[in-house]
Amino acid sequence: MGCYGNSGTRTATLIFTAKALHQEYPNAVFGGSTKAYDAKGKLYDKCQKAGYNITLPSGIAVRYGIEGIKNVSPELKQFEIIRLSWYLDSENHFIKDNPLEFRNVPIQWDVDPEE
Repeated sequence: MGCYGNSGTRTATLIFTAKALHQEYPNAVFGGSTKAYDAKGKLYDKCQKAGYNITLPSGIAVRYGIEGIKNVSPELKQFEIIRLSWYLDSENHFIKDNPLEFRNVPIQWDVDPEE
């Protein structure tokens, strides 16, 4: 997992992995309503690419990206919290009541995301 900033575009991308434990989910979606906050409580909720479908095969971690969180200053060192919605079956809108939360997420500026 990591958060990668681009100082030229003033955007940040969150990369993480998700794994289905017991069955495959062919229409999983993460990040349809992503909200990130800094230590001062400033909200960052505009993303270029979030909420797209992926297949979560059972037992295998799949890489996912919430791309282009907008208007992020290169001086920002970390998000205090990134909260995002998730669905296991987007065709039936089976949303989980509790959002995924990532806390104290450092931003690595102007480096390529880990392969």
